[in-house]
Amino acid sequence: MLIACGLHNLRVRYRKRRLKLGHEPLFRIKSIEDAAIATVAAVEQGNPGMYLIANDHPVAVREWLPAFAHWLHAPPPPQISVEDALKASGADAVYYGTQLRGVANAKAKRELHFQPRPLEWIVDTAVAHAS
Repeated sequence: MLIACGLHNLRVRYRKRRLKLGHEPLFRIKSIEDAAIATVAAVEQGNPGMYLIANDHPVAVREWLPAFAHWLHAPPPPQISVEDALKASGADAVYYGTQLRGVANAKAKRELHFQPRPLEWIVDTAVAHAS
């Protein structure tokens, strides 16, 4: 997931990105800079195939979404039940917001010598210190 996406930023800022209650999806978030660096490395020196680019620490939505909202100087995200989320956004959105698990970046680290950088918006939060 690319957090630097402008549309995602707007959704968080205007409280359109909601926390689904009672679920613990995990995300491995990457910066646009890391994605660009890894893309160039894959093109220049990588073997054919897929490389998953992410940070080293999966973070639960209930932890990263409020931290990201705080970094944007936005209000905390509202909470929504799964039932209401199904009605408002559909099954795909509920799956991504409740069941998603982080990816492994071992291949990229091994073959491309990829080293993810700390995410600037999460460095000074309790989420970072819990990792």
